[in-house]
Amino acid sequence: MKVTVLGCGALGQLWLTALCKQGHEVQGWLRVPQPFCSVNVIETDGSVFNESLTANDPDFLASSELLIVTLKAWQVSNAVKHLAGILPVTTPIVLVHNGMGTVEELRGVKQPLLLASTTQA
Repeated sequence: MKVTVLGCGALGQLWLTALCKQGHEVQGWLRVPQPFCSVNVIETDGSVFNESLTANDPDFLASSELLIVTLKAWQVSNAVKHLAGILPVTTPIVLVHNGMGTVEELRGVKQPLLLASTTQA
C-alpha cells in the first residue's frame, strides 16, 4: 500500500517505521518541504531503524492510498486542506493526532475521515 504520513515527529516516525517494515511504500510529509526525512526509531528490543525516506513528493501523494495525520491538533486543518487538493478523493485520511476539534474543521474535505488512537506513543 502507498502511504503518506503527514508529520514526521515522534509519532510520525513510529508509523513510518512500522509501515516500512511491513513492506509498504511510504513517504513523510514535512511542513518545510525537503526531499527526504530522517527516521530514527529505537525498538523495545534495542534494534534501531535508521533510514532516510522520501518526503514531500506531490506525485507520490497524488497516488497515495492512505494519508495518516500525526500533527498537533492546531496544525491539522490547514495542512490537510492544503494536501486534500492533491490527494485522490477516495483516499482515506486517518487522524492520529494530539488534541481535539479537527473533525469539525475538516467537514468540507471530500476524502473519507477516520479517527484513530494509539497506545504506542
